[in-house]
Amino acid sequence: MLTELTISQALASTAIDAMAGAATGQGKAAVFCVVDHRGELVALLRQDHASRVSIQVSQNKAFTAARLLAPSRVVGESADYDLANLADPRMTFFGGGMPILHEGACVGAIGVSGLTNEEDEELAVIGLAAIEAALAAAA
Repeated sequence: MLTELTISQALASTAIDAMAGAATGQGKAAVFCVVDHRGELVALLRQDHASRVSIQVSQNKAFTAARLLAPSRVVGESADYDLANLADPRMTFFGGGMPILHEGACVGAIGVSGLTNEEDEELAVIGLAAIEAALAAAA
């Protein structure tokens, strides 16, 4: 029998709150999502004035990061990946998807969309830091 670690809704909310707070503080709006270790949606927030297109894009970024165990932008930077050969239309090369690693395993991923790839990734890193801080405080 296998036991799999996965992100909780509480930790997903912690990440989303941190990212949304940072974006609001910068006067920006985006879409934030957290998926589980298989790439399935756990939590999503579309801030006021954020593009509706970014809803699906944020989920695709998170899905890519969870499935490939790497930031979504790596897909676009790596010669090893050709999106046409990945056989899943949810895979993307845009920056803003980051895997959530815990105890050596991917337990989920964060996806941010609506700003530049760099800004999306910076906000995703803020979400990761919020998760790490919450886990450290609980230990």
